[in-house]
Amino acid sequence: MKLAAIKDQKTARRSILALMAACLLICFSAKSTKAQSPPTNPTSTTPSATDSAIRTFDDAHLSWTPYTTPRHELLLFLPGTAGKPHRTQFLETAASLGYHVIFLMYPDDIAAQQACANSDDPNAYMQFRLAIIEGGNYSDRTNISRADSIDSRLRHLLRYLDSHQPGQGWSTFLEADGAPKWSSIAVAGQSQGGGHAYVISKIHPVARVIFFGSPKDYSFRFRAPAGGFDSNTKTPLSRYFAFNHIEDRQGGCNHEQQMEIFKKIGLTTYGIADADHPTPAYNRAHLIFTDGQLADMSQMPQIHNFAVNNATVLSSSGKPICPPVWNYLLTEPVK
Repeated sequence: MKLAAIKDQKTARRSILALMAACLLICFSAKSTKAQSPPTNPTSTTPSATDSAIRTFDDAHLSWTPYTTPRHELLLFLPGTAGKPHRTQFLETAASLGYHVIFLMYPDDIAAQQACANSDDPNAYMQFRLAIIEGGNYSDRTNISRADSIDSRLRHLLRYLDSHQPGQGWSTFLEADGAPKWSSIAVAGQSQGGGHAYVISKIHPVARVIFFGSPKDYSFRFRAPAGGFDSNTKTPLSRYFAFNHIEDRQGGCNHEQQMEIFKKIGLTTYGIADADHPTPAYNRAHLIFTDGQLADMSQMPQIHNFAVNNATVLSSSGKPICPPVWNYLLTEPVK
C-alpha cells in the first residue's frame, strides 16, 4: 500500500481517534501494565562498577534475563539523545519472548543531527557514530574514550553479569577473547540509538536490527541521506525492521526524508505495512508505519518516542497497536 493512500484514508477518522485515545489512555495503560507485569525486576548496574576507567555517563545499565524459555539471543537497546535506561513495555515484552535484554547507558548528550546535519563532510554522520561506538575523536565536542564507547561498555557489562549472575546465560554473548558475540545479538535503538544500531550492523553481522523513530541521518547540506547509509552492510538486509510514525519530524527530518534513507539502505524492497488497520496483516513487511492518534498529537517528542514507551496508540477499532507490532518485530523469522 502506498503511504500517501494510507495517510489519506486516515484523515477522516483523526478527530474520533483523538477522543478515543484521550478517554481510553488510562484504561489501556492500566490493562497493559497488568497484562505484561514481569515476574522479576531488571538488574541495575552502574557502568563504573564494570570498568573503573568509566567516569562519565554513569547512570545504571538495566538488564533482564528471559521470563520464559531462552531463545539464546540478546537484545541490546540503545536510547536516543539524553536518554537513560528505564523500564519499558517493549523491553519487558522482549524478555517475555525469551530474550536476554540490556538497556545500555552510553555517551548520548549530543544529537547526531546537531553535530552533522549541516556539515560539509558527507560522511560526518558515520564518523560521529563510529566515535561513539568504538571510541574516537570526531570533534572537540565528541571525543569518546575507548572505555566510554558502546562496544567497550557492552563487553564489560556482559563480563560483569556473567561473573555476578553465573548460570544465567550471559557468557553466551561473549566470544572467547571477551568481545561481544554479535551474531547472537539483536540491536535495537530509538532515535540516535537507532542510527547507532544501523552502524553496528554495518560493521558487524548481528542477529536482528530494529529501528524506532530512526534512522534520521539526513544531510541538509547535501539534501540527501548521509554517506555510508546504504545496503553495504555485514548484516543481511532481511534482518532489518523499522516502526515509525508518519508525523514524526523530530530533528527536522520528516517522513519523506526518512523514506529516502530507507530506500538507500534497501529496506523498502521488503514491503510496507499499515499498523493502524483493524486487523493488521504485516505480510512479512519490514517497514511498519502508523498515523495513529496519541493522547497529545501536538507534542513532537511523544510522537517521536511512542513506539518504545507507549502502548496506547490506537487503531481504527480502538485497540492499542504497539504490542502486536513489538511481537512481530522481535519474532518474525529472518535469514
